[in-house]
Amino acid sequence: MEVDKRFMIKMDAIKKRREQLEATRRELASQQEGSIVTRSQAAQRNSRLIQEVQREAARMRTVLSSPLLPRLQRLRQAYLSSPSRAKQTSTTVVS
Repeated sequence: MEVDKRFMIKMDAIKKRREQLEATRRELASQQEGSIVTRSQAAQRNSRLIQEVQREAARMRTVLSSPLLPRLQRLRQAYLSSPSRAKQTSTTVVS
């Protein structure tokens, strides 16, 4: 569950960065010809966002390709489905 939660958080971060990138692209497209400095700044921001998205995607590929991930998921599943865990949960809820 924790791995899934972290994965979703990372995916949300990637989505947010992509939205920022799209906003920067729109900003570049709407710039007037006379404002070269603003275009340059937008281009720099665009490049930075692209690099951040690429780095985050590479991190996610690393996490998803980890040989430990399937084992951790099995351990998590076994822990969550264990009878002693069910007793702890029901006891916690009652008290």
